[in-house]
Amino acid sequence: MRATENLANDGGGGMHIYNSSDIILTHVTLDLNHARLGGGLCLHDSDVIITDMMIIENTADLSAGIHMGESSPTLSQVTIANNRGTDPYLSWDGSTISIKDNSNPDFTNMTIVGNKSSGLDYHGCLVHISTSQPVFTNTIFWGNNNEEGDCIGACCDSPIWDHENPISTIINYSNIEQYGDFGPVQTGEGNIASDPMFTDPQNGDYSLRIPTVINHRYMPPKILQEEEGVKEEFVFDPEI
Repeated sequence: MRATENLANDGGGGMHIYNSSDIILTHVTLDLNHARLGGGLCLHDSDVIITDMMIIENTADLSAGIHMGESSPTLSQVTIANNRGTDPYLSWDGSTISIKDNSNPDFTNMTIVGNKSSGLDYHGCLVHISTSQPVFTNTIFWGNNNEEGDCIGACCDSPIWDHENPISTIINYSNIEQYGDFGPVQTGEGNIASDPMFTDPQNGDYSLRIPTVINHRYMPPKILQEEEGVKEEFVFDPEI
């Protein structure tokens, strides 16, 4: 299934799911759509299951990839790439992903790459979280940035702006590009910051070229004692 080049005045340029929790989506592409929020996908009060979805090259005033409220979906093998938040004063709400209002989504084997924000000052975060607790596992955050290049504050130092105190977001066994002082050490267990070596990102192929990290499946670093020192080895986990 493909939803492309659609325009929504409010939410869900590609798809808007409202008050539905018995939906399973697989092999879906949402591309080149535009909306005020949720350029690719908008969820409200919906605990759907999504597998093998491409959310690419969508635009929105805010949350160009996914916008969700009161929803706890399960997403796996989803690529969110090259989306763009277009409003410099609204994309503080998450230029690519917005998770709000008691939403507790589970993200596994995700690729979140090449997304852009036009946000100014504090308005350039990739992911915005409010009164929610998302879990990211085996996820790649890479090559996402603010087009203005002169933002200040939280969104320049971190791709994720979590309003909760203490921070509620859980990120484990993922590849997270370093943002200032924010990186793998500041998140959870088993995370790294290493070039994912996509096969052909210029042409939309975000599969990985390195066999030990194929399918985004990481295990915690295994410390190997050797005569010449200590090194880290990342081990493929076939169970995830």
